[in-house]
Parts: sequence; C-alpha cells; structure tokens
Amino acid sequence: MYGATLTPLGGDALHDDAAGYREASPQKVNQWIRSNGGSMPWSTATERARDPRRPSRLLAATDDGDHPHLNPSGCRLFAEAVPARLFRLTPLPEDFGPALR
Repeated sequence: MYGATLTPLGGDALHDDAAGYREASPQKVNQWIRSNGGSMPWSTATERARDPRRPSRLLAATDDGDHPHLNPSGCRLFAEAVPARLFRLTPLPEDFGPALR
C-alpha cells in the first residue's frame, strides 16, 4: 500500500472557509503522513500540484475546476511522482486466475 498527502481545499465553496478551519484538517493529516506516514511509502505529488503562491489551492494547471480534485494533468503529475522502484514487475502465478491474464 502506498499513500499520498491530501490535496488542498482552498477555492472550493463547499469546503473552504474564511478562517481556514477546513483547510487545517487535511494539513494536519499531511503533517502526520510526512512525519510517519503510518509506516508506508508516500508520494509528494500534492506538493507538486499545490500553488506555491497560494498553498491552500491547487495550481490552475492541475485543478479540474472544483478545486480539491485533480484534472488529467494533475493525475499524471501524481503518477510521475511515485517512484517506479516501489513496484515489482513479476508475472502472476499460474493459479492466480484466468480473469486477470
């Protein structure tokens, strides 16, 4: 299992609030992920997708328009942030099942 930090909520009318309380929640989770991550590998893709001038928001180039979700470019950025060495390319066992061959 692999983890990733949560995307920012800024700019989304449903999840954003002027005082920043809702943005504080994913930031706390991200802090936990960065500090111990539940002992799992994790990706820094969110940091790459975050707007450095407005850290509570995604970069416009990665935002799908609703603000907390990534567009295809943002998803590609996430995929590229995961090191390939985390995956082992081994064939499935013979008895694994015909549906997945």
